[in-house]
Amino acid sequence: MWEAGYQESGSLHIALKFLASHIVMVYNYGMARMNRRTTFALDDETMQRLKTLALIWHVSQAEVVRRAVEMAELKIKTETDRKLNQLQQFHKSAGMKIEVSDAYLDEVAENRADWGRD
Repeated sequence: MWEAGYQESGSLHIALKFLASHIVMVYNYGMARMNRRTTFALDDETMQRLKTLALIWHVSQAEVVRRAVEMAELKIKTETDRKLNQLQQFHKSAGMKIEVSDAYLDEVAENRADWGRD
């Protein structure tokens, strides 16, 4: 596995030989691997809230941001799924009765006539 003539010294050599000959399990203990750096401009209040959450959760500020993004994404997905489910139920129930929809359209037409447009 190692190129001929490649010389390691001391404990590094021993560690590399160990890694090459054994299966190593890597754990990140729930923290995401950081592979992108970015910069945010936050107001003082938001920065304080970020620091407070990091202290309460015993995680880094970056982990707080990751969790917040995940929570926001989940909330949007949940709301979207709920609205889609409501729409599907509406379509399954044969929608609105013709009399109700006609009354609604008449009301809209009357309200628009009050706007003074032609």
